[in-house]
Amino acid sequence: EVNRRKHNNCTHMPSDPQNCDTCAKAKMKQAPSFAQSEEQRDRAEYFGERMGIDSMGKTDADIKGCEYSTTLLDDASGWLEGEPKKENTADATFEFFDAKTKGVDVGEVRHDGGPEFKKEFADGVKKRGIKQVKSVPHVPQTNARVERANGVVSNGVRCGLLHALLPYLLWGFCMMAFCFNYNRTVGIERNDFVTPFEYRYGREYDGAVLPFGCRVVFWQPRERKFDKSGHEGLFMNYAMQSAITVLDVEHFHGTGKFRFVDTRSYRAYVDQFPGLGTDWSEETLKFEVDPSRCVDCGLVETDEAVSCSRCIEEDVAARRQGRPKKHAFDKTCRFGRCKCDPEDEDGSEAAVPAPQVPGGVPSSPPQGSGPLAQVPADMEDAF
Repeated sequence: EVNRRKHNNCTHMPSDPQNCDTCAKAKMKQAPSFAQSEEQRDRAEYFGERMGIDSMGKTDADIKGCEYSTTLLDDASGWLEGEPKKENTADATFEFFDAKTKGVDVGEVRHDGGPEFKKEFADGVKKRGIKQVKSVPHVPQTNARVERANGVVSNGVRCGLLHALLPYLLWGFCMMAFCFNYNRTVGIERNDFVTPFEYRYGREYDGAVLPFGCRVVFWQPRERKFDKSGHEGLFMNYAMQSAITVLDVEHFHGTGKFRFVDTRSYRAYVDQFPGLGTDWSEETLKFEVDPSRCVDCGLVETDEAVSCSRCIEEDVAARRQGRPKKHAFDKTCRFGRCKCDPEDEDGSEAAVPAPQVPGGVPSSPPQGSGPLAQVPADMEDAF
């Protein structure tokens, strides 16, 4: 007869790790981790004093072929950086860390000691005189702050893609846009709800903050005299010198390819998220494309000689009178011709099935809000 109240060797139930060596080894668990109160936590005092870094992946590649991402968190301010990368190597990880902390006096960096934090990363951090602190192996709770930051970034990307009605392969753009907005809009409770940007720079951010995937009307040079100069696009990310990266929706509808444009001349509608107007789960219709136009830039492909008066500077009399003739912006003008090299693939575009567009692109944009910048400097000579 078996005494059900005592440990037995048939099932090793109930567990008795004190007296049964088998139970002690086979059923051993990790020590529980408890969240500390704010008074018990050892917080850094200034930006860069202590940072945490971690990697996420592998996932489906984004439009640039990135399958991994790296997250960097500043302990004092809550400043968050996230960026996709193609390879989860130590060299790529240190390149990201070095670029994001350039000019910052980093005292300590914490990580889990994975392969991406060895060799080139460890050597580079050591040369900069930064102390490395590794978490306990297989205990992510000892690196909990940056692990939670991974969750914040992941949830931000999920919400951004869902709210913007955009496909998964744009998650890289969404991640970088989310981190940029997070640092400038989210108040950190332990810092009296001061944003990471205010904590780091000591002032409020006064630039544009746009939600990922919102509708944008951006400027492009006219091809013909009475063509429109505003084109439909979707906000993807922030670029240098107050510019933004825009997905050209009209180019996508006409060619089935993604084309990204950096522009400072735009008007944003932060409450409109039209998406790409296509169901990605079904086969879509194909659109006919004008064979005389480049599928990448939309301009005319021709081998004819340039005859634009402004291009060849034939109208000398008009120039002397202070009335320089304008460019024609057609196939006779160098500004209306395709300059794409079919053999030069820079990875900025990716082919996708041509979409079915219910209703097409709205022809007249409603009133909205957002910055309207000046014409880019590289196009000033066109007028």
